[in-house]
Amino acid sequence: MGYRATTSSTPGGGSEPLTKSSTTCTVSIPGRMTRNYGITDPISTNPPSDKDIRLTQLLEDTLRGYGLYESAQEAAHREEVLGKLNAICKEWSKTTCIKKGLSEEHAQNAGAKIFTFGSYRLGVHGSGADIDTLCVGPRMLSRLDFFTSLFEMLSVCPEVTDLTAVTDAYVPVMKMKFSGIEMDLLYANLALPRIPDELDLTDDNLLKNLMDEKDVLSLNGSRVTDSILKLVPNGDVFKLSLRCIKLWAKRRGIYANVLGYLGGVSWAILVARICQLYPCSVASTIVAKFFVVYSRWNWPNPILLAPIVPEAGHRVWNPRQYPKDRFHLMPIITPAYPSMNSTYNVSRSTLALLTEEFQRGYQIMSRVETGEAPLEDLFEKTNFFYRYKIYIQVTAFSSNKDDHMKWEGYLESRLRTLVAKFEQHVKYAQPYTEGMKDTSNPAQPHSTSYFMGLVFEPHKHGAVQVDLTPAALLFRQEVLAWPRRLETMEVNVKVHKQMQLPQFVFNPNAPQPTSPPHVPTYPIKSSASNSTQPEPSQSLLGKRSPDPLSDPDLTPRSSKNPRTAPLNPSPASPPPSADTSESGLFQFLDTTSPPPQATVFPGPPMVSVTKTMTSPNKQVPTVEEDEDAEWCV
Repeated sequence: MGYRATTSSTPGGGSEPLTKSSTTCTVSIPGRMTRNYGITDPISTNPPSDKDIRLTQLLEDTLRGYGLYESAQEAAHREEVLGKLNAICKEWSKTTCIKKGLSEEHAQNAGAKIFTFGSYRLGVHGSGADIDTLCVGPRMLSRLDFFTSLFEMLSVCPEVTDLTAVTDAYVPVMKMKFSGIEMDLLYANLALPRIPDELDLTDDNLLKNLMDEKDVLSLNGSRVTDSILKLVPNGDVFKLSLRCIKLWAKRRGIYANVLGYLGGVSWAILVARICQLYPCSVASTIVAKFFVVYSRWNWPNPILLAPIVPEAGHRVWNPRQYPKDRFHLMPIITPAYPSMNSTYNVSRSTLALLTEEFQRGYQIMSRVETGEAPLEDLFEKTNFFYRYKIYIQVTAFSSNKDDHMKWEGYLESRLRTLVAKFEQHVKYAQPYTEGMKDTSNPAQPHSTSYFMGLVFEPHKHGAVQVDLTPAALLFRQEVLAWPRRLETMEVNVKVHKQMQLPQFVFNPNAPQPTSPPHVPTYPIKSSASNSTQPEPSQSLLGKRSPDPLSDPDLTPRSSKNPRTAPLNPSPASPPPSADTSESGLFQFLDTTSPPPQATVFPGPPMVSVTKTMTSPNKQVPTVEEDEDAEWCV
């Protein structure tokens, strides 16, 4: 099969892709460079080889196999839904302006408009994906109007379900399902008397006279998305590469901005930067170079697609001027004014896992390029619930569906603060990106559990005692102080050994991992050598753990079970047993010599503050317990 070229220019400055003749699939091949992109010269402008083109075709076929492309019927349905939402916003603008005393003519001309951003605007959304939208209104319509009158109008719309207003979020948002499509709707109030249909949000002059920082943040999503599309040499190469990286990040459990990993904008900027550095490459090369560059990147050196525009009324990311910006661990800077760090949530723990995944991706893609491994290896799903020895489970409880949507959303947004608290005591606290629901428990139909795995810092000398109870207690107190919390909204925190995780976290159809965990963990030993009855989980906060013999969901699973057996068991050592002493101590021992140990006190919460012991000659301090203390506070 041959390739034919066209010479027309694309809006981004490149050329139209070369297309494979006599086939239904196309492979985008950039033409000759007409200008430089980004803040540096490109690393290579070499054209793709035949092998690169074949790998790109394989990449696209593989992504289609994962169902990442929507049908024409679904695409038409999305456009129809967006049109209906746009009409509702225009009607809301008109009726609200009339109520505020404007004439019907002025109210009709005031207008409002819906813009899209995120994966839908970038053209990398898949079947069933949500749509990020922004409603832009004139100066007469406040944010309060948006969350009251428009909310009421949408609540009576028969096509709208699961409508929720999150007014106290960092960027206030309305969440809903419109004709079955999940949508996030932001609002920006511009200093304009009317909103024309031809409004261009990339105009920096629109930010003048905007006093509300929430308006700037809301506009930023759409402005950044449009800027990214203008800063890549070839849009088709960028989109195919980004689809690949997004699928990889989701399956590896590192796609979640709210939990301290990277969100869609950050991944798009990372891919766009590689496109700038290799402007004449096809998607398979971009993906391979993505892992080459970021597996070796010296963080916290920032990633920039364009020079940062100096501050002119709105704060921009500037570590020289703002001390807080100096502490960002993985700065990925948005290209639109005002430039912001899209990864300010990244912690020491999540950066470690991201770096590890970059290195894993580099190793796999090196083997893919030489034909030693299939491309599917890159997208192998994370073995999160097998790779750590100790897990933390945070569960949100509510009495009904509507309240639970609000409560679990708020709790998820605060989990990164628990990670920060645990990082003061352990090496890493790495959260899982998905909330898990225990559908087998009819007594708690409205509950969502979030998990994180703990990695302990190895020590060369002596024992280290770590008490995580104060950190968990403080976290619980903070989330329960939420002003919008109802009495029926509760949260508890538990600690689990890997062998005693609840059944609902495992996929019964998934194969057991055959390789040992990637993250360094430590075998578990009981502090009570004469313990006879295993205890499957200890509650850091919440009610006392139930009797494992009376609760089938908490009964310890046999090590003979191939799914739950240790991944790397020692033939000379018996299976670890859990501690049932009153203090509830767990010891984590390194396999190196001399063996360090770390001790966790899972509960009860009323304990004395423990001290770190670094000398092997000193005794570990005892825990002072209140005999009347409850496990639930």
